[in-house]
Amino acid sequence: NKKRIESFIGLNLSNTTFWRNGKMQNGRFPNQSLGNSEKQTFINYGLKFGFLYKITGRHLLSFNGMYKTEAPYVRNAYVSPRTRDQLVPNLKSTEIISGDLNYNVRLPFLKARLTGFYTQINNQTWARSFYHDEYRTFVNYMMTNVDQLFMGIELGFESNITSTVQLTGAFTIGDYLYQSRPVATITRDNSQEIIALDKVVYLKNFKIGGMPQQATSVGLKYNAPKYWYAGINFNYFADIYLSPNPDRRTSEAISGYADGFPYINEIIDQTKLSNGNAVNLFCGKSWKIYKNNSYLRLGLNVNNLLDNISFKTGGYEQLRYDASNIQRFPNKYGYMYGRTYFLMISYLY
Repeated sequence: NKKRIESFIGLNLSNTTFWRNGKMQNGRFPNQSLGNSEKQTFINYGLKFGFLYKITGRHLLSFNGMYKTEAPYVRNAYVSPRTRDQLVPNLKSTEIISGDLNYNVRLPFLKARLTGFYTQINNQTWARSFYHDEYRTFVNYMMTNVDQLFMGIELGFESNITSTVQLTGAFTIGDYLYQSRPVATITRDNSQEIIALDKVVYLKNFKIGGMPQQATSVGLKYNAPKYWYAGINFNYFADIYLSPNPDRRTSEAISGYADGFPYINEIIDQTKLSNGNAVNLFCGKSWKIYKNNSYLRLGLNVNNLLDNISFKTGGYEQLRYDASNIQRFPNKYGYMYGRTYFLMISYLY
């Protein structure tokens, strides 16, 4: 640490070993189901570094960077852990590259931070099991070489409008994408048969589902001189996409249709959900007990005050689908919880 610059660097080295311990011998896989499987070992490493530059006492610039590898998740490592210890093909460690650049300002009436962030996650493994109507059997669907990119900008601030009124806000906009064309292996769950091997999945530039890629929150809080407070937050969410079914983004999925056939767009296009909002209310009061200099505090939060339960917060396309009737197995959605309450009483001494 120097007068104007603070910096750090960190290194790590790790070893991960896992295996499957089967408790029952399966007649279809007598040599791959009972007892301990072969152990899988992954040696991984990482580097973190960063610096803080003090432009002045009120204006700060910082950067953080990271490169590391991680062992694959054990739940994604086996083709069918319920029945056997067969490994997913091409199993390898995940690679993570990440960085963020921050500008902080600290003024008497304003605290704010502006951040640009970038994270790339490469070589992920994706494994699911479901009933496949085309193959007419329960299948294990595995993708390797799954790369994802997360980048965007965040802004947060806190401003004292008066001695009792405080304005807060946060905003983020990002682009969260699949960055590769993974390869899929499909096997029957109850046999060693490989249905498809190294099947190309055209996921590149599809949006990562399950989260808003744009969010805004603005709040107003009143702190009364007599130890009570009340506030309200308005939250807005946008650019929400359903998690895509990878098998619908393959050449085989549309091979039966001519170019320009309307069903092709229904199969390939990714569903974007409507934007939504929520209003939250909070209030509280504290009492000082002079006898022993302790405090009694009461707090109440009401989330989704307007009871907006029609807002779809996310969801996914079913892995099971019918290319000739894409609505046969409709999308699954998650909805915002209705109005909820949280009451807390605490005693501090």
